[in-house]
Amino acid sequence: LGTKPKSALRRAAIHLRLAYDPLPLALIFWILLPIIGVLRAVGRIAQKRPDRIWLEISAAFWGFFTIGARFASRKSISRTREFSFSKLRSLRATWQQVISSNRAALEQEQSTATLVAFERGELEVERTEISKSFVSSGAIWIALALVALSYVFWPANVAASGGGLLPLSESWFTLFSRAGASFQPIGLGYFAPSDPFVWVLTLLGGLTFWSPSLSLLLVLFFAKAIAFAGAWRLISLITVSSFARTSSALVFAFWPALTLAQQEARIPAVIAQISLPWFIFALARAAGLGKASFSIQTWSWVAAAGLLFFIIATSAPNSILILLIGLVSLMSIRFRKIGYLIWIPLPAAAIFGPTFIYFLLGVFEPFALLADPGLPQDSTVVKMWQLILGGQSFGPTLPFIGQASGWATAAALLIALGSLISSLKTRLWPLTITTSIFSIFAIICAWFISHISFAAVGVGTAFDSQDFVNGSPATLLAIFGLMISLMIAVTLSQLKKVAARRVVATLLVMLCILPSAALLVLSVPNLRYSDSRVVPSIIAAEAAQGSSLKTLVISPKENISGNIEFAAEIVSGDGVQLEDVSLSYRFALKELKLNRAKDYEEIAQLVAELVSGNGANLKPTLNSAEVGYVLVPLSSSAAVSQLGIALDSAKELESVGDTDFGKLWRVKEPNQKSVNSVQESSSIWSFTKGVQLAVLLGFVLLVIPTGNQKQRTSDRSTSRKSALGNTDSFGEAAEDVLEDAVTDMRGISNPGDKGAN
Repeated sequence: LGTKPKSALRRAAIHLRLAYDPLPLALIFWILLPIIGVLRAVGRIAQKRPDRIWLEISAAFWGFFTIGARFASRKSISRTREFSFSKLRSLRATWQQVISSNRAALEQEQSTATLVAFERGELEVERTEISKSFVSSGAIWIALALVALSYVFWPANVAASGGGLLPLSESWFTLFSRAGASFQPIGLGYFAPSDPFVWVLTLLGGLTFWSPSLSLLLVLFFAKAIAFAGAWRLISLITVSSFARTSSALVFAFWPALTLAQQEARIPAVIAQISLPWFIFALARAAGLGKASFSIQTWSWVAAAGLLFFIIATSAPNSILILLIGLVSLMSIRFRKIGYLIWIPLPAAAIFGPTFIYFLLGVFEPFALLADPGLPQDSTVVKMWQLILGGQSFGPTLPFIGQASGWATAAALLIALGSLISSLKTRLWPLTITTSIFSIFAIICAWFISHISFAAVGVGTAFDSQDFVNGSPATLLAIFGLMISLMIAVTLSQLKKVAARRVVATLLVMLCILPSAALLVLSVPNLRYSDSRVVPSIIAAEAAQGSSLKTLVISPKENISGNIEFAAEIVSGDGVQLEDVSLSYRFALKELKLNRAKDYEEIAQLVAELVSGNGANLKPTLNSAEVGYVLVPLSSSAAVSQLGIALDSAKELESVGDTDFGKLWRVKEPNQKSVNSVQESSSIWSFTKGVQLAVLLGFVLLVIPTGNQKQRTSDRSTSRKSALGNTDSFGEAAEDVLEDAVTDMRGISNPGDKGAN
């Protein structure tokens, strides 16, 4: 059949149907063959057999386009056939035989995997201490206590604004339409890839699809508990001591970078930090570290690691380099698993690819690849030793030591250094050396990122007219904190004397955990809870009725020299939500102003004449820009009062009054065409978005457990089960026999690694 054995056997199964089925059934099967191929490919993903995706599709199209040869066989078969095809049914296995075979295959694979793990020295069965679960160890109660301590982030409403947080769209379908889109309906409109982070917002918004903004508030509220649980599971790979797991996981949960990110509502940084320990845990499982895993389990862990890698990479792009270095390092020491591990970056590459190309070739801004998504927020530049102690200081000021956050990690660092000595005579010394190297590299990257300035003017920045902000090292500092937590776990696991444990526990609790808990409780997030509206009700109502009028937002600000500066922004429809905040727009704005200089000059001139109150005729410009409202955000400065007087004097405007978002003016005679016509919207679909969605859905299917993974782990079980009751059984049963024969001939001792071999 001119192809590899697996593809050839699938083609043979298709040939049997087209050649032996009654003609009406064969014709129906042929017409539906491409769809059947795609559906079977999806089924292969669900069965954790991604190696067979292409052969299902290629074989289906082979059968569809070679229908002439298949039907020619029917004529030959009708002349030579001596008995009915159905008479071979007695050769097929019964369900009980298949179940028995699966059970035997499972036992064989478990035995083989256990022997291989024993040879590598990774057997987890032989422990001098019983490993307790997350619940039986009492860690669940500590997680609930962390939730209680986070009461300051209790979602008082369905949405909030402040810091780096804005509400999401009220409709999840609107949110989904922005993910992977090409046209951006922001500013004066432009074409560029939407931020990769919008995909993360879409996934989170889907958890509370009835009110997508609520999911962001829940992330802030449960961040500490999620980070603690992830670190606890990760540390469980290196120690069975509940004391070591809980103590070191608390250190990571209370690391200052996460607390500060919560306080400043840096949503991308919070999402990346709480995903970090779960990603490394899934990565270790995919590589078979700490526990022997079967092939079907390995694909589930690969998918989980791939999705978490995509979430971290899109939420904190400046962490991609260190994550890739870690992945490549793992491949080098687990070379037998490279066939699995190489697929982990695929979702991130699919989502980040268009943005990567746009920044390099479209606007030639390579450093933009390191910028933080979401609203631009400035970070305090600190010295290297402060980064080691947790980064920027915050919280109450204490005598002699200043702000406590800068010293809450000192005891944890000292205990972590002890791992370099305590692990020398144990099998944990490679882990200690590796974590030390990565912690140093993370701090160096954090220092570098904090000294890079990024363009800050863009969508949603009218309230804060900073031209540039420096990069946030929050996620890199979290990587450093996670490495320190692992080193602390190594130190604590080596303490055998009760007295030594008590001393170390006292140091951690009194000097690190309690001060960090106090910082969390005393932190007051600058959040304003709302019903998810981002514009006054009158504007939102008109937008809901189909009006395409825009709002001109003007924000006055006094600069260092005492002069008044004005930041202006054109807002479409129902306002700027978090998914509208575009990183690519910030870096493309300079080029956009050159390409559309006339349009931007008209808006700038309009703002100048409005704030000067010179009585000029503004109607043509207002109608040309489709401006229906002018909004001045809430502020107590004298500049706002002066601006209000100037706008009151404009004969084209009439005052609406004070609103929840500031003072509002309406254009008396707006562009009637914009009032009565629905705003044009481009298609939400594109080839790029289709590929991105297919990759994400494929990994989601892989990560979802099948019916019972413990009863189905060998490759042979799946093919035998799917072979029952149809003519495909001959092709797939033969495939199983062939695979078993090849396995025996090659002497492969670990069926779980067939894919990699």
